[in-house]
Amino acid sequence: MNRKGVYFSFDAIIASIIFMLTVISLLSYWYSVREMVMSEDSLLSEEAQRISNLVFLPTADNEFGFALSYNTKTLNYTKIHQYADYISNNNIDLKGELYTPYETVIVFQFYEVQFGQLFLKSELTIGNSISDPKSVSKTVRIASVDNKQIAKISVLVYKS
Repeated sequence: MNRKGVYFSFDAIIASIIFMLTVISLLSYWYSVREMVMSEDSLLSEEAQRISNLVFLPTADNEFGFALSYNTKTLNYTKIHQYADYISNNNIDLKGELYTPYETVIVFQFYEVQFGQLFLKSELTIGNSISDPKSVSKTVRIASVDNKQIAKISVLVYKS
């Protein structure tokens, strides 16, 4: 007996086409959402880098920028503390001061070299503390300070 049968029915073919279209649309949606999240993270990291570059600009009193001059990357210890006092005493928002759409915190950790090792001498935070951020970007830089210390500068930019 030789029987010829139908391998695929018409409704099975239509169901497989609908399934493939669904998978393709879900993958397309996934990649577009992923690209959107990645671009938001790159904006945060670019902003953190921009603000960390501003730290190394020489400026007038009560302005952001702490370098001694354009030729050297040595930071002015007194100016850092004066600016931190200015921000905290006048209740100034660092977000507006730096012209950024994101919340910003800058942490200075001052180290002293003794017997060939680094010891944390003091820490200074400029800006409000982070509470429940959606995403954070952190840039860390090292600089010398005019009082013979080494500073670790952490710039945290976050979206709340």
